[in-house]
Amino acid sequence: MKKIRDILISIILSLVFAFIAFNFFQSYSNEKEEKLIKEDLPSAEEISDFQVLLNDNTYYYYNQLNDSDKEIYLTLYSSFMRFDDAVTTPAEESSLKDLFKAVLYDNPHIFWVEHDFEYVLNDNSVKFIPHYRYNETESKAINSQLESIINRIVDIADDYETDFEKELFVHDYICENTAYDETIDGNTICDVLINGKAVCEGYAKTVQILLDKLDIDNYLIVGDSEFEGELGPHMWNVVTIDNHNYHLDATWNDNDKENDINYFYFNISDDGIKEDHFNLSPADNFCVSDKANYFVQNESYFEEFSSFNDHIERSAELLYRGENTVEFLFDETDDFNKAVKHIENDTDFFKYIIESIKRSGRKIDTSEITYITIAEHNYLCVVFKEG
Repeated sequence: MKKIRDILISIILSLVFAFIAFNFFQSYSNEKEEKLIKEDLPSAEEISDFQVLLNDNTYYYYNQLNDSDKEIYLTLYSSFMRFDDAVTTPAEESSLKDLFKAVLYDNPHIFWVEHDFEYVLNDNSVKFIPHYRYNETESKAINSQLESIINRIVDIADDYETDFEKELFVHDYICENTAYDETIDGNTICDVLINGKAVCEGYAKTVQILLDKLDIDNYLIVGDSEFEGELGPHMWNVVTIDNHNYHLDATWNDNDKENDINYFYFNISDDGIKEDHFNLSPADNFCVSDKANYFVQNESYFEEFSSFNDHIERSAELLYRGENTVEFLFDETDDFNKAVKHIENDTDFFKYIIESIKRSGRKIDTSEITYITIAEHNYLCVVFKEG
């Protein structure tokens, strides 16, 4: 009987020691993991550096986060800047992808991080494993090349007086020096500024980084666009000019086939962009003004049309300034059709041409005057040729 009692006491003591040991090691494990999480948080210097960037750039997605997610955002950002192989954060699996996107959407200068990543779930944290497109040495060399190009573009753009003019220069530079190419990855500023070939993400991120350097607020927006009857993922920018938001889609303004630039998607409203862009994220961008629209700024937008003779003064002024095209963008399809009909059948159009040339003082060959129409945009352009 004593032997059985000794065995029971031994078993009880073993269970007690096992329980104590389990709690000790569990406590140690949690303490170790908590320590690891804290070690992976950015340093005071990194936080200070980021605060400087916050003052210079829009950082739209960062500013939408709550305080805890901002810490995780900054942890990811700092790890990318340090080229860490992995970083542990207290993020939840469901929010990790959105926070990762937020960092890349706000920071187009981080061109060395791929879109895909790996992660390992722990009890109260996630081990995040990024994939790098370039190593640190390669990235520093590329970044030096990029800084030289960016500074040159910004120096030229800074000579313009208004934010609209600076934005227009940046837009035109990108369209003139970039070819849309779906065969390449094309989603970084390197693809645009160094290689000259990109897809929509490359266009939008390059607009973003150049406007940031010019202190013009802007952010990336994603959604779907319709092209030839099919929907596909797309990215463009929302730009703030004189306290009003506008959609700017440089990709769709770059007409590579005609080696020309269009301006149909230069500073347009929510209603305008939603005609062929869908599932916008963010959904609410408060783009309701048309003051900085390209055609409004150039006095080429008409809510109604009666006769070309109403536009003689404007056309003569453009010709006098050396322009060879006079653009018309109509609010209504009926007015667009009326204008085209005037060109084809109305002798007033020829009176408008002759009087515009006469007042401009230019020598224009009247037999070489042509016009271009894009019916889907209610767009008409009269083209003059030097005589």
